[in-house]
Amino acid sequence: MLTIKHKTKEVDITVNLIKSLGSKPKISIYGTADLTHHLIEGIYEAIDKISRVEEIEHGSKSYMDKQLRDEKFRIEEI
Repeated sequence: MLTIKHKTKEVDITVNLIKSLGSKPKISIYGTADLTHHLIEGIYEAIDKISRVEEIEHGSKSYMDKQLRDEKFRIEEI
């Protein structure tokens, strides 16, 4: 089991990734936040941390292009 906790003054998020032998992996996300967009941004950050820890990458060109667009959108939003 892998647990990622993301806590700031605006959000408190816990993400659990459970991988048991012989069963499918499961993920659970629990979070609270001051505002919805803070919660969603916090979830993205927690999921990004899990993907780096698990070294999960999606190598397709369409996925990479989408990631680049999403990152640009996030930077423009901030």
